[in-house]
Amino acid sequence: MYGTESILIVEARDTGLFSKLLYNLIGADNGSNGVLSANVDASIFTETQFMQNPIMSSQKIVFVGCPKGASDYIQAIRFENDGAVDEDGVYIGVKGNQACITVGKEPPSKEVYWKFLETAERHGQKFDDLLAPLRLREDTSAPGDDADKNPVLDFAGRLGKAISNGASGINENVVIRQKASKIREQRYQYAVKRFYKEMLEDFAEA
Repeated sequence: MYGTESILIVEARDTGLFSKLLYNLIGADNGSNGVLSANVDASIFTETQFMQNPIMSSQKIVFVGCPKGASDYIQAIRFENDGAVDEDGVYIGVKGNQACITVGKEPPSKEVYWKFLETAERHGQKFDDLLAPLRLREDTSAPGDDADKNPVLDFAGRLGKAISNGASGINENVVIRQKASKIREQRYQYAVKRFYKEMLEDFAEA
């Protein structure tokens, strides 16, 4: 690639922090200690700027989140895109001169979240386990030998376990909801950094 390539980052109203993260990563990349082999200039559009300015098909665009007015572009990127990253509530897709980085709106289950942490670590990103208290939850043990011999004790034990499991499920949902915004932040950080490290150079040079 010769000269300087221009990339336009379009941010949704609620993804400004993460679009600036990508902007700063590109800005700090000088081609020697970064991932880019040539100069790339990045600029940021808000939703309003994106809707008010015509975009040329040759313009390279990265949508961060789902900006207003960009849903058709994002759907086109996602359509039959076998090379996209679509896992653990994170989507990173590239098609032609456009790319998108999105995260699921709903908080994940604890299993999906822990799988996300494992995936992130495999890609060189380690995050604090925000749901660590749920890992430490005591497992309600099955009734003991005495209960096995006594139908009344066995029934009482099973009833207690069912009540405990129900309460635990409610507590899990409360904890996950409390951590939802921080989980979203972790997932967006991961997605932006993975796009930067693994996809940006090919995208810029295509």
